Amino acid sequence: MITNQEIIKKFDVLYNNIMSDKAPGLNAYEISVFFNKAQLEVLKNHLNPKGNKYSEGFDGSSKRQMDFSTLVTVKDVTPVKGNIVTAVDSDKILAILNESVKVGKDKDERTLIVVPISNIEYDTLMSRPYKYPPKSQAWRIIDGVNKFRIITSESVKSYSIRYVSMPKEVDLGDSSDIPEIPESLVDEVIQRAVELAKNSWEGTLETHKAFGERSE
Repeated sequence: MITNQEIIKKFDVLYNNIMSDKAPGLNAYEISVFFNKAQLEVLKNHLNPKGNKYSEGFDGSSKRQMDFSTLVTVKDVTPVKGNIVTAVDSDKILAILNESVKVGKDKDERTLIVVPISNIEYDTLMSRPYKYPPKSQAWRIIDGVNKFRIITSESVKSYSIRYVSMPKEVDLGDSSDIPEIPESLVDEVIQRAVELAKNSWEGTLETHKAFGERSE
């Protein structure tokens, strides 16, 4: 496993080479700021097929799935009250991969796949005479902060979610504060962090804006 000191050394080498020693050196905290911003950008770009040169999202290849292996989390919520799920911290979710719910009683218990729908779709569906999904599905809308509403004709007993967690921000000056991203992504993140640092030092207003848009 690469250490924080090795990350800083790699950053310094690339930064000094690209800047030709024109810019002042950065301390561990400053490098951490760029590293944390870069890791979020890289992960977002890898999740979105249009955001990377290989046009591969999470399900595009086994390599892509390994890029998120240390950040995939599965959480089960039991019980669910009134088909409202509140025990999910949405601030920690970068992308939802799969959702399911259990309905029914005892021997008749069944698992339904949860299909997320937009608010516009919800309004359209609720205007129909039959307001529920097919028997094998449940619908889900975000109903507020940390609040998911499950739409189904049955009472939900439990809810399961599999998602990519937001990567924690690290302090590279603290040797025990290790990045959560897989080591296979570290070099790419360092490279992006160097690009962000370079643009911060010598970029124009237009390039600052363009770099900011890339993180969306």
